[in-house]
Amino acid sequence: MRPAQILAYAVFAALAGCASSEPSASDWQRDQLARLEREHRHLPLADVLAEVIAEAPAPRSEPPAAQGPEPDKIDQRLPQRPGHGRRSFRHSWQPLVATVDVGVGDVMVRADGTRLNDRTDAVFARARVETGEGAALHAEYWASDPDLFRGDRINDGIVPRIADAELSGFDVFPHLRLDCDLGGDWRMPVRLGAFVDWQQLDHQPARVEREWLGFGPRVALEPTWHLLDGEQGSLQLFTRFAGDLGAAWFSEEFVNGDDRDVAARWSGEVGGGLRGSYGAMHAEIGYRLQHVMVGDLQGDLFGSSSGTELQRQQVFVGFGITY
Repeated sequence: MRPAQILAYAVFAALAGCASSEPSASDWQRDQLARLEREHRHLPLADVLAEVIAEAPAPRSEPPAAQGPEPDKIDQRLPQRPGHGRRSFRHSWQPLVATVDVGVGDVMVRADGTRLNDRTDAVFARARVETGEGAALHAEYWASDPDLFRGDRINDGIVPRIADAELSGFDVFPHLRLDCDLGGDWRMPVRLGAFVDWQQLDHQPARVEREWLGFGPRVALEPTWHLLDGEQGSLQLFTRFAGDLGAAWFSEEFVNGDDRDVAARWSGEVGGGLRGSYGAMHAEIGYRLQHVMVGDLQGDLFGSSSGTELQRQQVFVGFGITY
């Protein structure tokens, strides 16, 4: 065979192989049908869920460091008190503290321009209700022995009579308490409010009664040293300084008449003691001295008095509970 024939057969064979490798129309149609069947086939629900879960993005293990913690909402922010951290909402209310004191001591009455100047024993009782740092109410009552001015005589409006008398009275002090931090273990509650007090001097044998009704603003300071503050109990050493200024209505009644007058009134108080608590219970022991001054008074029997002093002092013990 000649070379020209061999070359012609080789070219023909190559062209035949290329033609046989191209897909036929029937093969292309079968591929398209198979693809459409895969796209529109009916999948069970379990397979669909498994496919969605498999294609879901994986969660991040931790937030980015630059993002930081999520800030509190406005209704989750609570005010802080000095020396205290953040408190939960159920502890944000103020506790109710109730205390009852009983004391023994004496009272003194002295009226310038008269022979009334004496001192005798007395008993005292006081109730206190407080809501921590906030509203508070103190109420006190006292009564003396009936032997003031024993041995003296007074005029009952007609004739001289025995001057023996008894002094009794009460004091009511509604106020607002504010706690100040003095640094270290020192705190100072400040009490601002108004007082009303009434005192009666009853000369029972002579049937003569004298009364003083006073009112006005009052401020009290109570520097307190916290000796011990624990989870279950505490121990405190406290002092008290108070003062007030106001007016007093004076009245006297006797056998054949009565009289009235008004004068300025001021008073001061000092005291101190020791207070301890354990759990919800607390107790204290202390001393108080209160001195009241009343200005010039004019009375038919009382005479021209340039000043009247009413003093009371006591040693007391108190017991209370926190609700």
